[in-house]
Amino acid sequence: MALSDVTVKVNLVTSAGIEPVWFPLFFSASTSDPNLANEIPYTECTSLQQLAELIGNVSKEDSMSQRKAKIEQGKSTSLYNNVYHMYMQNEHPNRFAVINIGSKSSMADVQSALEPYLDAGWRQLVMVGGFSGSLYISMADYIENLEQRKMLFFESGNPSINSVTDSETSEKHSLTDYKRTVAVYHPMCSANYPVASVIGAVAGKTPGSINYRNMIVKGVAPVALTEEELETLHNNGFMTVVERAGDVVTSQGKSASGERYIDTIDIEDHVVQQLIYNSQKALNVNDIVPYNNDGIAILENAAVSVMIDCCNKGMIAKTDTNTYEYDVNYPAFSYVPEDDVANRIYKLGTVSFTVQGAIDKEEITVEMTL
Repeated sequence: MALSDVTVKVNLVTSAGIEPVWFPLFFSASTSDPNLANEIPYTECTSLQQLAELIGNVSKEDSMSQRKAKIEQGKSTSLYNNVYHMYMQNEHPNRFAVINIGSKSSMADVQSALEPYLDAGWRQLVMVGGFSGSLYISMADYIENLEQRKMLFFESGNPSINSVTDSETSEKHSLTDYKRTVAVYHPMCSANYPVASVIGAVAGKTPGSINYRNMIVKGVAPVALTEEELETLHNNGFMTVVERAGDVVTSQGKSASGERYIDTIDIEDHVVQQLIYNSQKALNVNDIVPYNNDGIAILENAAVSVMIDCCNKGMIAKTDTNTYEYDVNYPAFSYVPEDDVANRIYKLGTVSFTVQGAIDKEEITVEMTL
């Protein structure tokens, strides 16, 4: 090659992915992975290369051989391989966050690492190995009661996670008590990374645009179960990955409680988030929102704009006459109590809507004439 003052560095990258509404946070510990030595505070990443360098603690002072060795060590960790399996999926999110708490593993350690970042843009908390079943239940309880509306995702080779007893009330909690938890069962988790693959299949999609059941996942071996075994698994709060029509797909679209379809939780959280954001914007961009019918109309229009956007994204059900089933009602100033006017707070606004449902199963009747 001719002499040149130009140096070109090539990094092998995967597909760019989709800009998500929310992105996942991969939470790990070093207790079950000796290659994952250093603690990693909350960090947002946009590539596998960036993650490998972060895990390997690559610095500018490293020689080329040191840098290569550190990156290879980073790629050998369970944290890296989980994110790698997320990237294997079609339309995976193009951003993610990571935390590694090192040799710590208690619920207090987990909370301490998460608390400063609860208002960051992540939503799906993905637990990466090394944690006990009882901690998963404690985490489910913690996530369920956060005002920030997060979701917990974890995997297990044990189809019946132990319950946890509340130290204050002596009440027992089990996996099926929680609607904001998604538990993925696979008998060979360490070789398949099922929860990361599920996250890759769903986390990049617009809320309400998918049914979590029958989502195609790549890089995961399907679990062979009878209908009865699969039903038992679902009743215990787990989904898994199975083969249907030649594809490896998620078996279930409900969260651990069995009471809520996950897509409806996504829609609920999106509507709440957008109502808060748009209403706050209305308060920000107007020098004053007067406490009269004109001011109330400003707030009402902000709510209406949210619902119209949700209709356009397919989140709101349609009637037989092709109209959307939602209502925004902000009563006029004459209905406002005097105390609310004195305290400068408007409490009467209501938004109601019907979530767009999905078809999970089909029954076909065949009539054959001989």
